[in-house]
Amino acid sequence: MKQRLAIARALLHEPALIFLDEPTASLDPLAARMVWEMIQELSHREGRTIFLCTHNLTEAQRLCDQVGVIDHGILQAVGTPQELARQLWHGLWVEIDLHGEPSEQVNEALQRLPIVRNRSMDHSKLLLELDDEESVPEVVAAIAGAGGRIYSVTPREHTLEEIYFEIQGNGDRADEGRRRMRGAR
Repeated sequence: MKQRLAIARALLHEPALIFLDEPTASLDPLAARMVWEMIQELSHREGRTIFLCTHNLTEAQRLCDQVGVIDHGILQAVGTPQELARQLWHGLWVEIDLHGEPSEQVNEALQRLPIVRNRSMDHSKLLLELDDEESVPEVVAAIAGAGGRIYSVTPREHTLEEIYFEIQGNGDRADEGRRRMRGAR
């Protein structure tokens, strides 16, 4: 109830600029959904600018047009989640849903393709970083030619959580992510 009251007080005088700090903290799922809908209405329909300060990256990705990543009080990156992902990962990531684990022949076929930059597995899903979308048919042909059974191929969007951890990261990876973000401004 205190959280709801704080939000109502912030909106009482109909400000054009609204700062909300963890607006859904301690709210039940129904109340949180109502706050999300209110934020979207204020922003998109009424044209108000809302600064949302939150540690809930899923909520931020759902609600925010622009995001900023702050580390020790320093703004490390700002942009749409899609812009930030393109600055951090230059290739196209695709998720290929296979029937079972890839065979040795499929793995060998993918290793021979210079357009495959990175590769990992998530259960029966093969995650590949490719040069660009023009590379997808060649990868599909290589997998099928090696006997792999493909159920679907989906471009993979990086989540705000992945973006955050790539920028914040640990050790050298964090420094590399920060350098890439600063160089992109």
